[in-house]
Amino acid sequence: MRRGWAARTNGDPMFPITSRNDRGSCSSIKMHSLAQRSEPGSLARIDSPGHGCSMTSNRGIDKARAGLAALGDRDLPIDPTWQPRVDRLWEICTDALVSPSGTRPITSAALAEALARGLPGLSHNPLNSVTPALGIARLLDSAAETLTSEFGSVRLIDLCRLGCAVLCAATLASGDTPPEHSLHEGVRGLADALVHAHGGRSIEVRTPPVVAVQVASQTAGPTHRRGTPPNVVEMPPRSFILLTTGLLSWDDAIGTHGLTHSGAHAHEVAAHLPVLDLR
Repeated sequence: MRRGWAARTNGDPMFPITSRNDRGSCSSIKMHSLAQRSEPGSLARIDSPGHGCSMTSNRGIDKARAGLAALGDRDLPIDPTWQPRVDRLWEICTDALVSPSGTRPITSAALAEALARGLPGLSHNPLNSVTPALGIARLLDSAAETLTSEFGSVRLIDLCRLGCAVLCAATLASGDTPPEHSLHEGVRGLADALVHAHGGRSIEVRTPPVVAVQVASQTAGPTHRRGTPPNVVEMPPRSFILLTTGLLSWDDAIGTHGLTHSGAHAHEVAAHLPVLDLR
């Protein structure tokens, strides 16, 4: 095994994550939580999935819950222009957390698109503002892995991770620093949505020390199967959050936010962004 990469998961009970296609069989999606690996420097890999949902370990769900709860449990100095969207996010989460679902959930990419459309919307209960405390209480009590949201059936882990992404983006845009584990959960959520929307094997996008994903190129780029990828984009977690939510441009990310890229097709990642548009 090459240093810096997580091991293959075949037969490893610590990584029971697969995805199901429309007929319910398993396809090759592998998501490796860093919390589940003790190897220094390992990156989580999310491979391109087929259409469908992913089964997730309880530990992954617990980490996603904790990441979202940490953001609601602290007094974030959010810029006033962000507050309506932050309140709206907690309303969406709080409503969904009391409604378990037994139907097939939408993908993380579809949820990201729905949140981008729904967050600027009006509150369903403008006279009864939902507080983060209520959302956290329901978050910690919920035992369902699939929930009924106003956007349809969603996975709890997707809602938590993309909720982390929104709140971390708001925090970073307001000039503050979110908790590191919440930031990492937001990165995982956006990376998963990126793969579901634009998965391929032409360009590798790395966000050390959290995750690495492979996406498609806009043109006929090479297919990477093993060894050193021919096209690589790398950036720190903060830059990934801002870039994939539309709050940072590709050029600015290269100039001042630590984004590096190599390969003739690496720049084509910009065409896939943003994943969850918060502009």
